[in-house]
Amino acid sequence: MDLISQIGKYIALVSFIIGTSLTGLYLHLNRPNSMEELGFFYIVIACVINSIYFLFLVIMLLINKKNKFPRIEASLLMLINIPIGLFYSYIIITLTPNL
Repeated sequence: MDLISQIGKYIALVSFIIGTSLTGLYLHLNRPNSMEELGFFYIVIACVINSIYFLFLVIMLLINKKNKFPRIEASLLMLINIPIGLFYSYIIITLTPNL
């Protein structure tokens, strides 16, 4: 597996772990306001980083036909985070009355 694919998988995994941790912490601490701001900031930063690297992976797939499967796999792992993030956002929006 090439370094580009490994970095993509690492970004997807770290994004998932941080997002899950923030959601769990938010729910565990009875929804403090400071967590809402931190969570929103994280969503923006994670979306930008994941989108840029996802586009990079797609461009590398089109340019270099070698190592195709690991790059597709890394791209799919990054895409899997989208419905997970939407689900976490739905939970928080549903449980927060003033949002």
